[in-house]
Amino acid sequence: MNRLLTAYFVHKKTNLLLILSGGAVEGKIPESKVMSDLLKKLGIEDNKIIEESLSRDTSENAFFVEKICRERKIKKVILVTSGYHMKRAVTLFKKTNLNVIPYPTDFKNDLNYNIYSFLPKFSTFAISIRALREHIAINILMVKDYLQSA
Repeated sequence: MNRLLTAYFVHKKTNLLLILSGGAVEGKIPESKVMSDLLKKLGIEDNKIIEESLSRDTSENAFFVEKICRERKIKKVILVTSGYHMKRAVTLFKKTNLNVIPYPTDFKNDLNYNIYSFLPKFSTFAISIRALREHIAINILMVKDYLQSA
């Protein structure tokens, strides 16, 4: 929701086309369709929204968005995604030769600490898994780039 609201506000300031990228997970409604429906309820016109519903991950998001941009002769995109995910997303989008302007949102940093902050909590387990996944994926990208250049 934070990414969607950020994209909404960027659109309101710029009137740029919105490319909503995200396919269906486990046979459910594509993420791009859900986002599109919400933005239309907020008053965004149909002709300002493009749904990309084939991608299943960030790499495919970049691939299919680049294809849409190429067809429309768009060379520069504002990439709105979660702050913790931005580094990997930018890396993948830059491989498509798009000019990428990062616009991070949905930051996961809370600087309020107390003694309980240092004890394990089940509620933070999912956040830790996301962070670990991002670090592993970034390292895999680095290894792939190294092997391709060698």
